[in-house]
Amino acid sequence: MLEGFVPLVLARQLLITPLQALYSRRFYIDVLLRLRGSGLKYLILLCVVLAVPVALRSMTALSLLKSLEIPALIGQIPQSYLSQSGVLTPNDSAQSFKELKNSQGRVVMIYNSEDAALDEDQSQAAVILNSRSFTVRGTSGRNEFPYSALFRTGSTFEPYAAATLLDSVLNMSFMGMWGVLTMWLFAVLTFNALISALCGRLLMLLMLRMRVNFGGVFRLCAYASTLPGLIMVAQTYVFVQVPYAFLLLLPCIYVLMFMAGFKKELGMLGVAGFKAKYGLNNLKVAGGKDGDRTSSGGGQPPSRGFFEA
Repeated sequence: MLEGFVPLVLARQLLITPLQALYSRRFYIDVLLRLRGSGLKYLILLCVVLAVPVALRSMTALSLLKSLEIPALIGQIPQSYLSQSGVLTPNDSAQSFKELKNSQGRVVMIYNSEDAALDEDQSQAAVILNSRSFTVRGTSGRNEFPYSALFRTGSTFEPYAAATLLDSVLNMSFMGMWGVLTMWLFAVLTFNALISALCGRLLMLLMLRMRVNFGGVFRLCAYASTLPGLIMVAQTYVFVQVPYAFLLLLPCIYVLMFMAGFKKELGMLGVAGFKAKYGLNNLKVAGGKDGDRTSSGGGQPPSRGFFEA
């Protein structure tokens, strides 16, 4: 029975914990004061789960590109140079416009470095490379990607090398794609949590006059990274531009809102009442006694260093 019970408990935690991380203030009290050392573990599990739908979406997109013979067509793109300002220009100016057809004679890609006007048929090409960006036609319309956001500026574009690289990506297995995307999500969300923890700890001191050790703030930010992770996954299905700065600030906003409520409730209940309500025998308050509402009276918790997490 235990063999079937353990996976059931794990599956339950994988479903319930992210939901609690989205809305439950009580859950964040447990994160801060009970779930020590769980921040990175949670981020790993979160990324493993979130990478599944992203990998499925990526494999679908790669299958489409493969069916259009995109790697072979990329190999036919004129040799070009991407300037420091992100402008793509062909080495041979006579090749500034080129239609690239697959083996069925269908125009799949257009190289248009001079941004010339396209007729109706040309505008239906799956991929259009303009001077500063390339667009890919999908089910939800055209998605535009600036060269400078994806490639190193001030460099030469080698079609053969790009075609070889893309061909290796298109032949990647689902498990390989899942692993790569898991590592990518983990790197992004961990970096976000670290930056949010640094900013959040500073803002707690300046705005809330509270001091929490960095490990505790990072742990809160790790769980608060659930919403940014879900937004990143949603972007692979619905093309909506969400500023990276917004994703970076979300965990910090979560943590500040939680800590403001934490401070308010501690002031209202007092240390003893707060301990009794949440069963926190290890809560330490600087300058205050368990029987006091606060260390200084007046219904507010001590201004600095009032607990250790």
